Amino acid sequence: MNQKGAFVHYGQFVKMSEDLRKKAFDFAAATVKQLITLSTALIALSVTFRGDFNQVGNEVLLLICWICFFISVLFGIMTLMALTGTLEKYTEEGKKKVDLSIYGTNVKRPSGLQILFFLLGLMFLSIYGGQSILEKETETESKEIKVIKESTYKFVKPNKSDTLTIK
Repeated sequence: MNQKGAFVHYGQFVKMSEDLRKKAFDFAAATVKQLITLSTALIALSVTFRGDFNQVGNEVLLLICWICFFISVLFGIMTLMALTGTLEKYTEEGKKKVDLSIYGTNVKRPSGLQILFFLLGLMFLSIYGGQSILEKETETESKEIKVIKESTYKFVKPNKSDTLTIK
C-alpha cells in the first residue's frame, strides 16, 4: 500500500512538472508577443509623431531605431516558431526522447536577440527624442525676437473717404 501511495505521489509530481513546463512555454510566448507588440507600436508612434519633433534630431538615429525594432519583431516571430517546434517535437517523439524546455538553444538565441534589438531600438529612440527636446529648449531660451517677414503699407489716397447714406 505504501508503494502504491508513493507511486501516485510521484506520478502527480511528474504531471505537475509537465504542467509547469507547459505553463513556462505559455509565459515565454506571452513575453515574446508583448515585445513584438511594443516594437510595432513604437515604430508606428515614432513615424506618426516624427513631424512633431524638432527637425534638428539626427534622422540617422531614427532610422537605426526603426531597423532595430523591425529586426526585434523578426526575431520574436522566430522565437514563437522555435517554441512551437519544441512543443511539436515533444508531442511527436514522446515524453522520453525530447526535453520539454524553453532553455534550448533554438529558443534562447532568437529570444535573446529579440530582447537585444528591442533594447537597442529603445536606446536609439530615446537618444533621438532627447536630442529633439534639448534642441527645442535651447531655442526657447533665446531672448531675441526674430523677424520672419517685414511688410510696409502705404495709403494710395488718404484724404478721400466713402460714406454710405440710408434713406
